[in-house]
Amino acid sequence: MAHAGALRRRRARVPEEAFSGRAPLNRLEGKVALITGAGSGIARAASRLFAAEGARVVIAEIDREKGAAAVR
Repeated sequence: MAHAGALRRRRARVPEEAFSGRAPLNRLEGKVALITGAGSGIARAASRLFAAEGARVVIAEIDREKGAAAVR
């Protein structure tokens, strides 16, 4: 078993270009992303980022109105 002090948290690195208003890099061109709970929160932000990077995004959301709003 690993010592608790040996465990480290790592932050996901998001490229600066993703939020700076520059043109997308299209790193996800030709990919499909299925994102659940995309009506709000982190999943909604991820769906927008993936779409901006060229992915085709499938949104799954229990709340129909939130899901429709996320698509807009």
